[in-house]
Amino acid sequence: MAVIMTIDREVRIILELPGAKKEYIKINANENVIEIKTTVSIRKY
Repeated sequence: MAVIMTIDREVRIILELPGAKKEYIKINANENVIEIKTTVSIRKY
């Protein structure tokens, strides 16, 4: 699930990545694109 909110000049993204540890999440952003990905996929269900 992802929630994207914009307020004035700020963008907030709330993203659920079940099983992904913080140290394996990569975030890249430029003027028009935000890329969020994880390099490890571990599912416990």
